[in-house]
Amino acid sequence: MKTLFTSLIAFLILTAATSTEAQTIVDFEELTVFDATLAAPSGFQLLGAGDVFNGFAAGANVGGFDSQGVFFNSAETAAGFSYSRFVNTTTPGFTNQFAAFPGGGSDGAGNAIAGQNYGVVFTGSSTLPDGTPTNGASLVFDNSANLDSIDIANTTFTTQYFLNGFDGFDPEPNPLQQFTAEGDFLSLIIEGFDADGNLTGSSTNDLARFTSGNLEFIDQWQTIDLDGFDNTQSLSFSLASNDFDSTFGLNIPAYVAIDNLQFVAVPEPNAACALFCCVLAMATTRFKRA
Repeated sequence: MKTLFTSLIAFLILTAATSTEAQTIVDFEELTVFDATLAAPSGFQLLGAGDVFNGFAAGANVGGFDSQGVFFNSAETAAGFSYSRFVNTTTPGFTNQFAAFPGGGSDGAGNAIAGQNYGVVFTGSSTLPDGTPTNGASLVFDNSANLDSIDIANTTFTTQYFLNGFDGFDPEPNPLQQFTAEGDFLSLIIEGFDADGNLTGSSTNDLARFTSGNLEFIDQWQTIDLDGFDNTQSLSFSLASNDFDSTFGLNIPAYVAIDNLQFVAVPEPNAACALFCCVLAMATTRFKRA
């Protein structure tokens, strides 16, 4: 009997140890609901009708959407998520707030594929008087997850602002909006939190920075390593920049594109684990009586 118990316990340990979840990739490709029309706030028509799910602009779909076990919050004219397949790398201004500057979704190797879906995040622009962000857009995992990576890119709206000084209102570039001075920067801050709200990881990545007389910015998709964000229940995205007003927050458009969020769900206790615990308790009791 002792040998039987020992063999059964060994089998259950092996079963539990090999019971792992497969990697999940959120690439938004299964999402097929797009807005046929978009709002025209202040008389300016938003671009991307038929290729955008509006999750944060005027007339947004309030609530959110699910993709591959992740819930993305949305809210009209507030921090949130949209998804898009819209391609427009040239039109400046807020009417073009759903376009990734690379010209399509990420292929996972730094390039873009026109026509593929990707996510767009509006992080909100509120800051402390020193420019520290005080809000952000949050996504929530159905189950706690160990994160691997995420692809990020600038949006056309933001890039045309810091690169060429165009805000969509003035026909001429505004030098005050261009990144031309040493220290001009825009950074994306990604923070993970567990189910109790404790920080599981933090990653700060430059989207654009003027340094040593040159402007360096992300013009294609870039993969960000999130290894170490373990047991994460939610992710927050916020932006920081030196281009801000101490009263009204960020001046620079607070948008970033995302794709290919990769993670492994933390396994839930399964039947084999439960049975193992039960058998172990029985075996321990029996051996103590022997």
